[in-house]
Amino acid sequence: GTRAGNGGAAQATDGTGSGEAIELHNIFFEFNKAVLSTESHTELRYVIEMLKRSPELRIELDGHTDSVGGASYNERLSLARANAVKGYLVANGIKANRLTTKGFGATQPKGSNATEEGRQRNRRTEFRFLPSLKDKAKAAPSKNGAASK
Repeated sequence: GTRAGNGGAAQATDGTGSGEAIELHNIFFEFNKAVLSTESHTELRYVIEMLKRSPELRIELDGHTDSVGGASYNERLSLARANAVKGYLVANGIKANRLTTKGFGATQPKGSNATEEGRQRNRRTEFRFLPSLKDKAKAAPSKNGAASK
């Protein structure tokens, strides 16, 4: 796979949270597990560098599976895999409050679950930009600014 699309899309954002999903290529897990393989680290280093260059950026990590297995199992597996990616990012210096995770199971297929190629496309991790920490701070009411008379 190529990662050219990811780098360009990631760098072109203005940090306002377009909400468009950007697929992370070359993210691999052990079969039926939420354990990141070492081959995934190269791709994730690009995400870490992007997040370090733009400390106000926040992202949502979305896990997806193919349709093999039950719906609730796939939902749990996809969330566990998104959390594994989050754990790797946090272990490499990204603050956890900048990352959220969701597991979609097999509910958002990109390919046909009838073929191995389609199922492979459906087993993926994506990220989307969220409103930046600056925007979030503006929107939230201040806790220390509340007058107590």
